[in-house]
Amino acid sequence: MRAAREAIYTAFYNQISQAVGFNTISRTPIPEAKLATARMPVLEVLDELETPSFKGLGIPLYWTLQITAQVYVDTGDNSIPGYAVINGMLDAIDVALRPDPATGRLALRDANGNEIAVDCRFSGSGAKDPGYQTGIGVAGIRIDIITTS
Repeated sequence: MRAAREAIYTAFYNQISQAVGFNTISRTPIPEAKLATARMPVLEVLDELETPSFKGLGIPLYWTLQITAQVYVDTGDNSIPGYAVINGMLDAIDVALRPDPATGRLALRDANGNEIAVDCRFSGSGAKDPGYQTGIGVAGIRIDIITTS
């Protein structure tokens, strides 16, 4: 990879941590019993899969590092639809991960400003549960980081 895995994941975490409105952002799963509404909205950023892609002899591998972002929100206030609360937090993530308009991609950079991943984008589909039964709404989204060897 272009950079050490942990440097890439740290750069991504720093980027997504710019999402406005979250009280808690974590790289480790939070047990359901500890998802207190006082800590919400919560964003869990979990490393999931790493997939190398071979393009031919002499061509560097490129890697896709898959992240799952789980959003937990308090939907106990029945005057606000659960989906509205979830959608607001997903919009905040969208803004934090918005690509550069000049290049059409979001390059992740280390603390010195060096590019360590060539793109970062939403991929796949996500599921939402408005939490009408439990008072805790949840949404899961997949984000791919693309880097080269």
